[in-house]
Amino acid sequence: MAFDEFLGRIGWGETEEVAGEKLYLAQHTLLTQFPWLAEDLEVPPYARAVRVTHLGSAPITNVWLGPRGTVSPPHTDAYYNCYVQVVGTKWVWLAPRDADQGGAMAAWQADAADTYAGLMHNTSRRDVWAAPTCVDGAMQAVLQPGDLLYLPPHWWHAMHSLSRSFSVSFWF
Repeated sequence: MAFDEFLGRIGWGETEEVAGEKLYLAQHTLLTQFPWLAEDLEVPPYARAVRVTHLGSAPITNVWLGPRGTVSPPHTDAYYNCYVQVVGTKWVWLAPRDADQGGAMAAWQADAADTYAGLMHNTSRRDVWAAPTCVDGAMQAVLQPGDLLYLPPHWWHAMHSLSRSFSVSFWF
């Protein structure tokens, strides 16, 4: 699918309304595909301050682009993350890394037919949107355009787009 077709199908064309299947561009290296877009982004000072990260000399930059209603289930990442909301709003759920004590977050148990079986080892099926305070220390916020959320490694987090949304993460 061409990128302009994708944008139209996720509500970035003439209308925000999306019909049919919900598409979501997640964890994509859009800036490698379209390098001139990087000129419009500034690496946050927090990520720039680290001379050499455990990932190399520069943060890994990923783009998240989708319509209203897209969801990233509760999961953890192994990296420090400066998550920037560029366009739209997102409801974010957070919990400390020790929130899984006693199996509260129970990792995703994929079956052999699950396409994402190899990718989802750090993901929970827990419905944090129905019970946001389901684990000790859990908190929530709504990110607005221009907000930056700092996520330490191994903290649980989930995202729910309240509108069409464009976000950038800087892992370091």
